[in-house]
Amino acid sequence: MKISSDDIVKINQLYPSMREDAKCFLCEAADLNAFIFSGLRTYEEQTKLYSQGRTTTGDIVTNARPGQSWHNFGIAMDVVFKNSVGEWTWDDKEMWDELGKLGEKHRFHWGGRFRGFVDLPHFDRNYGFSLEELNEIYSEHEQLSDVWTAINNYGFKA
Repeated sequence: MKISSDDIVKINQLYPSMREDAKCFLCEAADLNAFIFSGLRTYEEQTKLYSQGRTTTGDIVTNARPGQSWHNFGIAMDVVFKNSVGEWTWDDKEMWDELGKLGEKHRFHWGGRFRGFVDLPHFDRNYGFSLEELNEIYSEHEQLSDVWTAINNYGFKA
């Protein structure tokens, strides 16, 4: 199955060693009509999402402030279904378990297994780092490339 051009753009913004597995995951998830809704997020984008339902209109969609999300470091993606007319949908409860198992098959941590704030669309790899460690690395020069270099040099292979 072919991956959408939008997904290719989002995949290419992820940490390089995640990209091939993300492609394989999405190819297998194509029968579920699943696509990347969100991948890499800047701190500014994370601030907007965190504000939603708190200081701006809408439902709360995250408990992660800037720097508290794996998305901020290009090592997470949210994969969501599209309905028959191409609109994003989170409603099909039965398909989430199937999608989660596919993601885990490709060695991603699935947010459907999170305690507390269960995040069904979320798939990540932390490469043995904590968010605190990644923030410390990032804050030195505010360069994502610094984080990726640290993962290359010190992280474990997924």
